[in-house]
Amino acid sequence: MSKKAYDKDFEDDSTLGLISRLLNRLIAFFEKDRFNLITAFIFMIIIGVVRSVAESLIFEYPVFSMYLVVQHTAFNFPVLVMGALILSMASDTPLRKVYNTILPGFAIVMLPPFIDYFFLGYSGAEHAHIYAYYAADVEFIHKIPDLNPFNMLFAEEISSGLKRMAISIMFLSGLYVAVKVRFIESIKLLFQRRIRPFLRNISAIFFGVFGIVVVIWFIGAIVPSVITFDPGGVVIFDYYTIRPTVSHYLFIENYGFTYPEIIGTEVELGLAGRLAQQQRSLFITMFFFILTTSFMIISLQIQHKDLLKKIFATLRLPLVLITTISSLLGAAVLHLTDPTFENGWALDPTYILHIPYLFYIGAMGFLLGCFASYVLEYNKENPKLPKWASKNMAIVSLLAGGSFAFLMCPGTKFIVFVIAVLLIYFTFRRGTMMLPPLESLTLSSACVTLYFLGIFTPSIWKIRAWNTTIDLSRRPYISGSVMLLGLIIFLTILIGNMIPYLIERGAFTNKNSLGLIAFSLVLMPLLMFNQLWDMLIFGALGATSFMLTDEDIPFVPLMISTIGLIYIALRLWGAGLPMI
Repeated sequence: MSKKAYDKDFEDDSTLGLISRLLNRLIAFFEKDRFNLITAFIFMIIIGVVRSVAESLIFEYPVFSMYLVVQHTAFNFPVLVMGALILSMASDTPLRKVYNTILPGFAIVMLPPFIDYFFLGYSGAEHAHIYAYYAADVEFIHKIPDLNPFNMLFAEEISSGLKRMAISIMFLSGLYVAVKVRFIESIKLLFQRRIRPFLRNISAIFFGVFGIVVVIWFIGAIVPSVITFDPGGVVIFDYYTIRPTVSHYLFIENYGFTYPEIIGTEVELGLAGRLAQQQRSLFITMFFFILTTSFMIISLQIQHKDLLKKIFATLRLPLVLITTISSLLGAAVLHLTDPTFENGWALDPTYILHIPYLFYIGAMGFLLGCFASYVLEYNKENPKLPKWASKNMAIVSLLAGGSFAFLMCPGTKFIVFVIAVLLIYFTFRRGTMMLPPLESLTLSSACVTLYFLGIFTPSIWKIRAWNTTIDLSRRPYISGSVMLLGLIIFLTILIGNMIPYLIERGAFTNKNSLGLIAFSLVLMPLLMFNQLWDMLIFGALGATSFMLTDEDIPFVPLMISTIGLIYIALRLWGAGLPMI
């Protein structure tokens, strides 16, 4: 509401009127469009870095790595999105204004370690446990009573700085809702015996504040249940336990470690346990990312339904599939070059601890497919999505994919990721899916680049313990079979994208010649995958491509070839099919 409207409502100079005008002007100042998706993303990363560095230095964490920064940054996002959605519904305020208001205040999450250190004197490793997630040793089902905020705020295992942060967030949230629903005016109406507006506003404030309590409780309560460790096994969501056997650890002895060092004791995790413990940060970050994305979609569905439909309609399924599958194929070639690799999944014959690596490398390819789609949409002559939206979505997809690439493949490999980005941008800068030879070549090169990034995804056998880095790498060497699979990916994408262009140029005189090329394209993986299952599946896919491909649906060969690549990825991961 405008300043003049508020001034008209409170023309008197009463204390309540002055307070109301002051608070409304203050909130109106913060509600201005200072943040967009890009600056908000960067701001949250900065907060995560500051909080992580402060904790590790003040409380002398034995392990500090990029994983801690990523975990803190990822933790903040679902709190932001879920909290903004609750405050938006409680105050009947557009989400855009809520985000702009609470983002600067979100810097409050940096304060707890400084409060505990400078004002309360906590420091050193003996106090590091106070920053563990709330009630980390209690099963999720037993945390339900702690929805009572007093139980949580008086818990001994939570630091005083964290408690002060939670109380401040609850107070500021209640104040924001109170101002937006004009709570002070409803107090004045009580003197006129109009009770209903006051009760309605009290309900809105309660909904907003208790909703924030639920968000804080949910994040703090669910995270310890995602994956925990004890000397007897790895526990998933408090219920599913992986109990490794000694045989899963024995090959580590080849690196010079003794049996006790590998297995550990009842009071101290061994090397295998610490290796698994490192995965916890990756699992938690993965959980946060999925949670944030889900609530972002819910928020858009509630308040920007039409925009959400356009965002999804803009995605090009073929692009997203080929970039995602290219990166996942790279992660799968370990099974191609090392027949005994399954024996090296130590403590995890069910692969559960390797899901994060596959998630991040697959998400990196997926996000680059999204980036390509939004670059294409931005440069189209008649775009479905507003240019500002496609631009922001392209940059956010790039930033998220780049974060995953840096987490999985830091250093020189991250530069390779940047090269893939530049190739994709060059491919779709003209705003058309009908790619001429040069653009088809750059897209194929980008996908092969993603394939090699997948190959160099780190495995579980790496840990930073105290000041020592232990690297039990089982990355594949670049063998002839690895290069051949890369060549198949390259040629499949190159020829598949060239077919529509050649059809438009009249290069095919009849349907049979076009069908034969499509058939040959789909059968290309039989150069290296040529067992009975392979011949049956690729033969069926090739026949389907031969029959369906014509001038009206020229992208059929590429889509069917992509299905073939998905089959290869499943085959390499041993999904119930015979290995090479």
